[in-house]
Amino acid sequence: MAETVVIPRGSRYKDTAVFRSTVGLEYGTYTVPREFRRADGFSTYRVTQGDVGMLDRVAVAFYGQGMEPMWWVIALANAMIDPELEMRAGQVLVIPPVEVASAYISRGAEPDG
Repeated sequence: MAETVVIPRGSRYKDTAVFRSTVGLEYGTYTVPREFRRADGFSTYRVTQGDVGMLDRVAVAFYGQGMEPMWWVIALANAMIDPELEMRAGQVLVIPPVEVASAYISRGAEPDG
């Protein structure tokens, strides 16, 4: 089921391309892409208090230095729109392998059911 989430103006993720739209809306309807629902080769990560709202730091831990922009891959796999609002200590995140993200990007994918 799709969910609508309002992105607060102060969010550090607000101005990323993920939230920009041609009509200027500050929310989005979200469906986890098919590729990001599979578990083969995926990792999991338990969020610590220091990670809350810092999904880009989690991306660096799994994908390497300079890979902060890959936070959205983890967000997609976890049906998350704004990590500042939706991350909590103790939450277990699914981390897709970088190959899954690359395949998704290369096909110019849109989220699907």
